[in-house]
Amino acid sequence: MARIQKPSKPKARRKRLTVSYRARLIDELRSDPKLSVEYLNAAAEEADPRVYLAALRTVAEAQGMAKVASAAGVPRESLYRALSEDGNPRFDTLHAILRAAGFTLAVKQASHGHYGIRPFPKGGTAAVTNELVNKLREGDAY
Repeated sequence: MARIQKPSKPKARRKRLTVSYRARLIDELRSDPKLSVEYLNAAAEEADPRVYLAALRTVAEAQGMAKVASAAGVPRESLYRALSEDGNPRFDTLHAILRAAGFTLAVKQASHGHYGIRPFPKGGTAAVTNELVNKLREGDAY
């Protein structure tokens, strides 16, 4: 005897009551470009550079990774790799990503007590840079 299957009832879908933090953040970054600037600047204040890479990745995801990768002239897979937790992008890659996302890199005085120049380790190019900094302080450079 063949079994007869009863027609299955469609399961009622519940509306999600919560949204993931990441999804909401990406939506907010898409809707407010000024928020992206504030978000990246806040991440730049952190001591761990991985925080900044994660923030830049989130901003790139909000703008569309493929679009940012194309504008930066970087393959999409390389963009994901550069902005991963273990990523270590070269400066030119980081600069291209920022420009493609509509940002520029700027430097400002540290606000947490590190005023002035920190000493460099002895030897190598650091010694040359330290010598140049000393000459700049004395006004003898160039």
